[in-house]
Amino acid sequence: MMVKDYQAWSFWDRSFAAAVGISILWHLFWFFSVKIVVGPAGRAAKERPRIVSLGPVLDDAFFRTLVENKPQLSETFYRRWSDFTPSLEPEVKTMERYAPGGVVSVPFRERFLDSLRTLVGGDKVTPEEELSSKLRLGYREEIHRIEGEVRKRPVLNRPSEPQVPPGVDPSLAYREVELQFTVDPEGSVVEVETLLSSGSSEIDWLWVHYLKQWRFSPLKWGPPLSQKGKARFRFQKK
Repeated sequence: MMVKDYQAWSFWDRSFAAAVGISILWHLFWFFSVKIVVGPAGRAAKERPRIVSLGPVLDDAFFRTLVENKPQLSETFYRRWSDFTPSLEPEVKTMERYAPGGVVSVPFRERFLDSLRTLVGGDKVTPEEELSSKLRLGYREEIHRIEGEVRKRPVLNRPSEPQVPPGVDPSLAYREVELQFTVDPEGSVVEVETLLSSGSSEIDWLWVHYLKQWRFSPLKWGPPLSQKGKARFRFQKK
C-alpha cells in the first residue's frame, strides 16, 4: 500500500488552489443570482385614480377680488367734552370761625359729655357680683349647708337635684347625708368622701355624683391650693 507524504504539501499546491477557486465561483454565482423579497402577506396595492391633467392650479380671480375689495381703515371716533354732562361737585359745608373770646351758642339738647357722665357715674358692682346676680349664682341655701374653706366661694354651676330613686326604703330616703369634698384652684370638685351615710348606698352615690358636678369660682388671690369643705344633703318631702 502506498502512503502519500503530506509533509511536502502546502497552500500553493495546484490542486488545492483549483478547488478553492471553483468553490468561490460557485458561491458568488448563487449569491448574485437569487434575490429574496420579504413583504406583508395579503396586502394588496391600493389602486389610485389616473390623473390626466391638473389644469390651472390657482385662479387669480380670487386675488383680484381681494385687492379690489380690500378693507378700509375706519376713522377713530373720539367723544367730545361737550357730549358729557358736567360733573357734580360735592357740597362743601363750611362753618363760621369765631374770634377768640367770642360766645358760641349750642343747640338745646343733651350734650354728649352729660350723657357719658350719666353712664359712667353711679355705683357699679364687681363682675363677680354682677354675673352672679344675672345668672343666679352663688347658692347658699340652708338645705345644702356648706362648711369649711370653700364656704365663701360662689358656686358657678350646679345641676338639678336628683330625685328619690324608686324602690328605696322610705325610712332611708329622707335621711341626711354629709359629704366631705375637695375643690381645686380651678373650681372643680375632685374628691368626695362620705362622712355620714343615709343607710342606702344608692342614695349616697346619688349625692356624691351630684356634688362632683358642682363648679366653684376659680381662685384669683392667694396661693393656688386646693380647699376642703363639707356639705349636707337630703331629699325634701313633698
